[in-house]
Amino acid sequence: MERRAFLRGAGIVSVLVAGGGVWRAWDQRVFSVGQGPAYELWKDWRSASEGPLGLVRAAILAASPHNTQPWLFKVASSSIELYVATARNTGALDPYLREQHIGLGCALET
Repeated sequence: MERRAFLRGAGIVSVLVAGGGVWRAWDQRVFSVGQGPAYELWKDWRSASEGPLGLVRAAILAASPHNTQPWLFKVASSSIELYVATARNTGALDPYLREQHIGLGCALET
């Protein structure tokens, strides 16, 4: 009888964990492609903001190594300064900072 109770409990726990995963995916809108909080920036960057801020909105969507987005922007009325975000360094994954500089180039090019 102990084995049945264990299997029943394991089954219940499995159903609860799977149900929680499905609920989380539904809550984050995984099943609705192209919608949800992750896509808001993609809809927003072409908005009415012209000038330097519009360029920065496009640049933050650039490809970055390991998705770290290692850049900081300082926006003025007539210029944009691009800085390295040293806190987002990947450490041993990029010891020569090559990928970090490639990411900065992607943001600059975009």
